Amino acid sequence: MNAEGRRAGSDFVVDFGAGVTVELVDAVVDLDEFGDVIGIEILGLVATHPGLCSLDHGPSGPRVSVDADADAVYVRFNDGRSLDQVVRTTTVAFDDADRIVAARVRLEE
Repeated sequence: MNAEGRRAGSDFVVDFGAGVTVELVDAVVDLDEFGDVIGIEILGLVATHPGLCSLDHGPSGPRVSVDADADAVYVRFNDGRSLDQVVRTTTVAFDDADRIVAARVRLEE
């Protein structure tokens, strides 16, 4: 496997040559009163991945919205009111068409 790394602002991006690129970014995790995840706001992606403005995930699954002005992608999993928020480093994987194919958020530090 050939891997190539490059600096992207204050992050380091690894491209594994298989059409997948991985970036580390900050995310704001919205939690309900039980500590369950309501949604995740992934920050700092829209400016460097303009194709995200046309995200379409269909009628099922989490609701995804893009706010180009805030440079953020919001993924909502559950309805409810956020009673707590935490900022966490998030790993985001993109395919060769610059679509998000996975994101991993470590909930506990």
